[in-house]
Amino acid sequence: MPEIHRNLYDANFAALRQRHASLADRLRECREEAELFPRDDGYFYARRQYGSGYYHLSRSEAVADDLFAFRSEIQKSLQKGTDLFFLLGIGLGYRLIAAWETLEYFPSGQIVVVEESPALFQAACRVSDLRRLFLSPRCEWICQSSLKEELWKAVVSQSWFGAAGSAFFWGYQVDDSACQPPYSLLAQETVRFMAEEQSRFAQRWKEWIVNKKKMTCKKMALIYDVKDEDIVLAQRTFYGDTVALIPIHSDGYVSKTLLMQRIMESGADELAWAGIEPGRWIPSELFRSIPLSSRSMPLRTFS
Repeated sequence: MPEIHRNLYDANFAALRQRHASLADRLRECREEAELFPRDDGYFYARRQYGSGYYHLSRSEAVADDLFAFRSEIQKSLQKGTDLFFLLGIGLGYRLIAAWETLEYFPSGQIVVVEESPALFQAACRVSDLRRLFLSPRCEWICQSSLKEELWKAVVSQSWFGAAGSAFFWGYQVDDSACQPPYSLLAQETVRFMAEEQSRFAQRWKEWIVNKKKMTCKKMALIYDVKDEDIVLAQRTFYGDTVALIPIHSDGYVSKTLLMQRIMESGADELAWAGIEPGRWIPSELFRSIPLSSRSMPLRTFS
């Protein structure tokens, strides 16, 4: 491995470990490697065996032209209101970085990278600088052989099914004749699964509203930014057991259903927002359906 790859690889993994230590450990244990070859234009291409054959990444296509077109696709999706992007395969990181650089110009949006091969994930870390992405709360990473199971588990736990708009994109230029993971089938099945989960959640929400109207206990849910957690926790005893704390990453992706789910779990009658604008997280039409009062509270309240 050329020295420049080694240095970049180590730097990427140091960043990955800061936010995703368990993933970094699993990738380090992988002994399989994808083959990397330099291109004349300064990019690399890779070859990896899958099943009885091979598939190639960035072997013969014009990478720069592809990235220009890909940025345009991502930008159009963002302008249409898409806020959740699933990238099928990490590729060599080229399309991933293009998507990220486009996303940075918009106030919202999340990327979920779905990759079945630790070897290709490692290859991307050797040729692309992914440090900013590994450190950002706006990027999620799923790299498992049991890809569908892990992806669907994350869809439920993160309430991704509640995204205002979601879209699936290939993380590399696809050769339909090559042997490669069935990502297209995974995308189709996940779309159906997310629709089913959204329907189930809507029913639970309706049932919760009906039951909540019958309850008389008073409890507040305090919603705050994770970065302000020390300030909030310092005053935790002031509010006592009647307050449920709901931390969120305001600089990351928060689906409305994730917040609604946490509100349901809290059993609160009132929402208090510490240093966060309420309307940004729950649309006004939802306020009308929630049997809760809501108010904003400046952070100085807790200092």
